Amino acid sequence: MKTVFIGTFPNTYEYGGLTYFTIDIVFECQVESFAPLHAADDVAEVHFIHPKQVNLEDIGLESIKNVVKKFIL
Repeated sequence: MKTVFIGTFPNTYEYGGLTYFTIDIVFECQVESFAPLHAADDVAEVHFIHPKQVNLEDIGLESIKNVVKKFIL
C-alpha cells in the first residue's frame, strides 16, 4: 500500500472561552475496501464527492479548507 505525505495545515478554534492550536496532518493513501465504513453515532451518513465539487464556504475550519484547496488546484 502506497502512502504519500501531503502536508500539514495549522488551525485555531475557540471552545469554552479558550483558543486551541491544532495541526492537521494529511496523507494520501489507497484503501483496499470501503465495506467496513459506516455511519455511527458521530455522523448521519457517509458519502464521497470529488474535491472540485466541494463548496469551500460549507467548510468551517480554515485548515480543512486549505486541505481541499490543495487537491483542487
